[in-house]
Amino acid sequence: MPDAPPPRFFRFVKGSRRDGLETAPCALLVDPRSPLVVTTTRLGWSSVLGGRLREIARAAIETGRPDGKLPPFASLRAALQVQVPDAVMLAHDLGRPWAREVSGSFMHVAEGDGGDCARRASGALRTWIGMALRPWATHLGLDEALVDAIDDSADPALAFTVDSVAPDLAEIVVAGQSFDRLRHSVLQEVSRRLEGEELFPGLGPAYRVVRGRSSGNEAQFLTWPVVAKSGGMYSMVASLTLETMPYLGRPVLTVRASRRRWLDQVPDPDRLRRQRTLTACLMGRTGVPIAVEFAAAVRSGVPEEPCSPEFMHQALAIRADLARPFAELVEMRGQSVFLGIPYAPQRDGRARVGPGPRLVINWICWTRYQPVSRQSG
Repeated sequence: MPDAPPPRFFRFVKGSRRDGLETAPCALLVDPRSPLVVTTTRLGWSSVLGGRLREIARAAIETGRPDGKLPPFASLRAALQVQVPDAVMLAHDLGRPWAREVSGSFMHVAEGDGGDCARRASGALRTWIGMALRPWATHLGLDEALVDAIDDSADPALAFTVDSVAPDLAEIVVAGQSFDRLRHSVLQEVSRRLEGEELFPGLGPAYRVVRGRSSGNEAQFLTWPVVAKSGGMYSMVASLTLETMPYLGRPVLTVRASRRRWLDQVPDPDRLRRQRTLTACLMGRTGVPIAVEFAAAVRSGVPEEPCSPEFMHQALAIRADLARPFAELVEMRGQSVFLGIPYAPQRDGRARVGPGPRLVINWICWTRYQPVSRQSG
């Protein structure tokens, strides 16, 4: 849309900054001016699988052990995002099927085939059962029959309910329907349009961030790491959050830009001795443009080799060299596969990346929103 007017920029003040105020484009008012149909395939938990998940959750609670209070569902969420990368909405708690009967959907896939979506979700579910659920149940001393029953229910036809809807985003906004329903549709449309686009000039396509635990009203994208003049590597990050504001009858999509520094190597054991996990990110040049965040367990200050379902799915998809140790992959800075550890000031001390591109998001963050947003002033 070459004739679209440029958006207004608002000054976003974030605390006290020695270098001055941080300016960020924000407040894109979601206000579709024409019909915008968002075709969606929805997956929900079947009553059979949901019942068996609740059964094993109750058995875990009855052990009285702290780690039995919550099954390892964060890794299942991340595995689903990796195995079904075209899923543009995945409930942050997966609908809590282990705690209650679920009637709604927990995953939305843009214009997806129902059978194919269920098949891929089933693959992620089976991997999670073998790599996360079964070891957790064994650690708690639970009956293996409980896990076997869940594994038997992981077949695509038994595990999920599938349906398709095509809501009009403009009607949802005008009718003032619930924010919960609206955020799914808006973030679905925004994610679909921005994934793989160049959001920061000269830094290539953006990778959608996939993580086990994340907010249900935020989408985040980052660029492939580049080397700064100081020698350190960094990525630019675009965070998009759908929010409500007082006295506005429409939701607002805020856009914030930041810079993520990557460590050159795994931190020394002395710096990790008090940590139980270490967050890392895996991305590749091939395949779907997603960046998977995962947690590697830390023992006596040394990270263990990652084995979470989301890591394994992503590593296989991008053809990462799994024969190499974790620390070696971090130091390689490969051209086709990147495994990075984000810099943390409290752990790694003060450091500057050095000069880089301005924190200005490419105009595509406006032109691509134009059909579903307009400026707010």
